[in-house]
Amino acid sequence: MKDAQQQVNERQNAPVPLEEVAQNLKPIMKRFMDSYSQKDEKQSDEEWLVIRFHEELPDKSEEEISQMTREVLSEIKMFDENLSDLNNARSNGISNEEWVCNKMEDAAVGVSVVEYGNYLANIDNVLGQNNQQLMNVVTTMDGNVSMNSNLDGFIAEQLHVNSFNANAALENQSYRAEVLSPEAGQSYGKNSMDILIRDGNKTLHQYQAKFGKDSHATTEMLKHGNYNNQRYLVPKGQAETVQEKFPGKSVSDHIGGTDKVSTKSKSISKEQVKNAQNRVQEKGKLVGQDWNSFTNRQLAINIGKQAAVAGIGGAALGAGFHVAAKVFKGEDIKASEVVETAIVSGTDTGIKAACAGALKVGVEKGLVPMLAKGTSIGVITSIACIGVENAKVLFKLATGEITGLEAVDLMGRTTVSTTAGILGAMGGEAALGALGFVITGPVGLLGGIVAGTVGYLAGSNIGNLVYDGAKKVASVAKSCASTIWSGVKTVGSGIGSAVGSAVSGIGNAISSVGDWLFA
Repeated sequence: MKDAQQQVNERQNAPVPLEEVAQNLKPIMKRFMDSYSQKDEKQSDEEWLVIRFHEELPDKSEEEISQMTREVLSEIKMFDENLSDLNNARSNGISNEEWVCNKMEDAAVGVSVVEYGNYLANIDNVLGQNNQQLMNVVTTMDGNVSMNSNLDGFIAEQLHVNSFNANAALENQSYRAEVLSPEAGQSYGKNSMDILIRDGNKTLHQYQAKFGKDSHATTEMLKHGNYNNQRYLVPKGQAETVQEKFPGKSVSDHIGGTDKVSTKSKSISKEQVKNAQNRVQEKGKLVGQDWNSFTNRQLAINIGKQAAVAGIGGAALGAGFHVAAKVFKGEDIKASEVVETAIVSGTDTGIKAACAGALKVGVEKGLVPMLAKGTSIGVITSIACIGVENAKVLFKLATGEITGLEAVDLMGRTTVSTTAGILGAMGGEAALGALGFVITGPVGLLGGIVAGTVGYLAGSNIGNLVYDGAKKVASVAKSCASTIWSGVKTVGSGIGSAVGSAVSGIGNAISSVGDWLFA
């Protein structure tokens, strides 16, 4: 029996009759939009959609119809909340991929991670060394736990080094950091450096680490030494204040992350390392590292990057928009006030529900060959939401409200927020298989068909503006996606061979689409 990923791959690799799909969906979309436009204001969206589904899919039971309706509206609500949250995060300087990573951390724990080959061996070896070095830090020569009152400072140094080296291994970088501790029987030299970052035998950076209880205490520690040619490493949250006291020095709460060394360690607070000291001294417990925690986070970041590329790639290709324009060519479409309001003002929950309902009907009737009957409502609603959001973006671009680069970014965000929603809601392999439907291969073009169709159902003028926006954004998107894709392929080369069949299936699908679009 074929698994979900095999079915995804087969459908994505099959020829896609896009114009036929658009022609099939056109009358269904019109029926849904006309019906919604005439809906009584007192009737809820749920009540309306139940009736619409009954008329379109009479063979479905009352229970099935109710379940589908609830799922459509729930998925739209989740999509809107995720997109709003992502937009807020971006306003606060958080990248798409970091946002995805934060949203997915719980869900990513269930992702199966299998053979890593040489790449995994390298990571595993680095983490094993890290744990051994951390154990050396907290124990005395006779193997007992060190009761040094300043043990937290030594732990902090080693945790920074461990974090840096693990990230460097995951990124396939040759940098390595090390704690400079004296030989057995020797003591620390005055003003001696604490941490080095090397690339082979070449020293790139050297650090003096001071972990005071607050920025004032850390500053006083640094004043009592001569640390020429050393960068200052301080606890999380203290760097800015300490930097003010040493304007001529480089002060940070991590190692690396510079022009010379792109990899960086994770910031650590004084409280965190003090808690680690107490755990090991009072309870004999030391939390080490295992590669699952790093690979899942890296996987999440990489999926975030790939989702953005897929969203931008759809804009670059523009095939769905071209097909929709061709299907409506020559028709004088009477404007639907409800649809027009959704595109112009953004009040669009009902229109997204109508699009999702129409797409579901098309799939169940076998009119959308790239989606199997029974495809989850989550996948179908995601495609509908992407289409409606992108129609709004392209209208803004065509009317001069936003630039081409802003449009590309916003279209990338719709797919990124959808990715987090699918993976967060479903989890594991099923979610990854569903994600393959939404963001990879020809199925992603459905969003373009939906966007173009919605535009024309708002009236010929708005439809033409949406199409003009699609033409304008294509060249900008292709340039952006090509640049981003180069970075994703570099990072993804290790990840792609490292994950389970569902993940590698998505990676391969995105890879083939990316290479095709952006070669």
